[in-house]
Amino acid sequence: MPLNTSIMAKSFLLENVGKVTNITGYYKSDETNDFAFPKLGLARANTVKNHLVSNDISSASMDTMAKLMDGMVPDGGICLGSIVYSISRESETAAQEHKALYDNFKANPLVLYFDTADASINPSAEQC
Repeated sequence: MPLNTSIMAKSFLLENVGKVTNITGYYKSDETNDFAFPKLGLARANTVKNHLVSNDISSASMDTMAKLMDGMVPDGGICLGSIVYSISRESETAAQEHKALYDNFKANPLVLYFDTADASINPSAEQC
C-alpha cells in the first residue's frame, strides 16, 4: 500500500471517530499456511494492519478477517486482489455487546500457554 494511501486512511479515521476499517484477507484452500494464524487470509490481513499501524494508524480502529476465495487466479505466482477494505460504523447494539464482552474478558481473562519455540495455541476443552 503506498504511503499516501496510509496517510489518507489515517486522516479519514481521525476525522471519523467510531468508524472501523475492516481488512479482509482472501486465501485459497490449496495454499500452504506456514503462519501462526489459523487461515492464510488472516495472516495477510494482519500484515496489512501492521503496515498501517507502523504509519501511526490506531490498531483499535481496524478489524481483520479472512475469507476463502478459491476463484483467485495467481498471476506469475502472485494473487492479485487478495485484500479487501471496507469502512463501517459500529452500531449502538454492537458497542454494548463489545463492552459486555470486554467486561467479561477483564473479569475472566483467558490465559494461554505456549511451548518453547512454538507459536501454536492448543486450548483445553474448557477454554474453547
